[in-house]
Amino acid sequence: MKQNLHAPDISDYLSSLYASLVMTTIKWCLQNNGYKQLVNHTQLFLKLSEVFESPCP
Repeated sequence: MKQNLHAPDISDYLSSLYASLVMTTIKWCLQNNGYKQLVNHTQLFLKLSEVFESPCP
């Protein structure tokens, strides 16, 4: 069975991309007085913590 040697690289890239997207969203909300949006979407913080805590292959 052939292993995909690029899988860890893609996983790292997608994790970084997702983390960047979440951080950009949080920054935008804070800059535009979107505190209520942050409170309403706490899953952003939970998902971000999952991304940073995911085990490295």
